[in-house]
Amino acid sequence: MEFRILGPLEVVGEAGELELGGKKQRALLALLLLRANEVVTRDTAIDALWGDDPPERAAEALQVYVHGLRKALGHDRIALRGTGYALDVESDELDLQRFELLLALGQSALAAGNPAAAAAHFEAAGNLLRMITFHATAGRKIRRAAEYEIESLVVAQHSGFAKISLANFVSFRQSVPLR
Repeated sequence: MEFRILGPLEVVGEAGELELGGKKQRALLALLLLRANEVVTRDTAIDALWGDDPPERAAEALQVYVHGLRKALGHDRIALRGTGYALDVESDELDLQRFELLLALGQSALAAGNPAAAAAHFEAAGNLLRMITFHATAGRKIRRAAEYEIESLVVAQHSGFAKISLANFVSFRQSVPLR
């Protein structure tokens, strides 16, 4: 299964793209993906989905959304842990985690003095980015958290490319004698 959050929210299974349900259910999935393999408490989910004005039966609605996601993703994917839920995701299934890994590999290659390898990792990370339209599926709080995390990663990626360019310029400048 492939979870895509670096652009429109999508989940692709063996048979193709999965139907993820309505706006609130998709927003819940986005929240769970942003905190993949971590427990998101019911209170946190309710606050993220409805803000300061949750409906009277928010806890029941949350259970309905979890049930819908379990039906779409598989019942074993979303575990009830304590007072919350955790979405179990392997590191190679979530584009955000792959982006973070490629970014770290690029930064390590750059630190080791290998700008070509660093550039390849940064480029591969950039290829995971799709048009960011997170707002279409998430509530305000989830959207802000996602935008902050994704923008921070993109800035780090661009910073890596800038360091490579600077290193290439310095190397070039040192190879050309001053007149």
